[in-house]
Amino acid sequence: MKTINKYRIAITVVLAMTAGTLFASPNPSGGPMPYARLAAQWWQWALETPTAQNPVLDPTGEFCDINQNGKYWLLAGTFGGDAERWCTIPAGKSLFFPVVNTVSGAFLNDPPKTKAIRYIRSLNEGIAACTNISATLDGKRVTIVHERSIPFVVHLPSDNVLGATPDTIINLMIAPSVDEGDYVLLNPLSQGNHDIVFESVSAPGCNIELKVTYHLNIE
Repeated sequence: MKTINKYRIAITVVLAMTAGTLFASPNPSGGPMPYARLAAQWWQWALETPTAQNPVLDPTGEFCDINQNGKYWLLAGTFGGDAERWCTIPAGKSLFFPVVNTVSGAFLNDPPKTKAIRYIRSLNEGIAACTNISATLDGKRVTIVHERSIPFVVHLPSDNVLGATPDTIINLMIAPSVDEGDYVLLNPLSQGNHDIVFESVSAPGCNIELKVTYHLNIE
């Protein structure tokens, strides 16, 4: 879902969702650390992975290990609808994923203060109504944290999930984006099998319906 004209790049994508705890943070971006940094990393991972292997479009978990680096293992939601995925993850990895999140690109000709106001307004409007949400690990509810990311840039491949054209790709590499969402961060799980389920049921002002199930094998 994107709006493109001569002066404006504005992308808003809703990918996933959960019910959780909201809390303030000293992080000047508006989101708690490390969530604000990890949310930016998550979007780069989700949008920079080509469509053919993109984890958001993956129906089975076949591509869950694509571009996984460092101590955090990222999981994906969907663009709406259900998915059931099987994934093998090395022991010692913390897990990070959105249940619902949005991303907005810059208005390229706006001064910095106006950009910030537009960012926050567009993000809040995109996610505030999505409250009928939940996330569990092995049947037990987990903490979900609301955050706003640090600014980040996206280097889209030619085969990208947004269907962006080359001129749009160039602008996205120049103009920063920001995110707002509800995320889960889990400490490394014990070896063996675990199930993660997160879902959203539509509510007034929020038409997102999804349910994602991950069957994890930690080894």
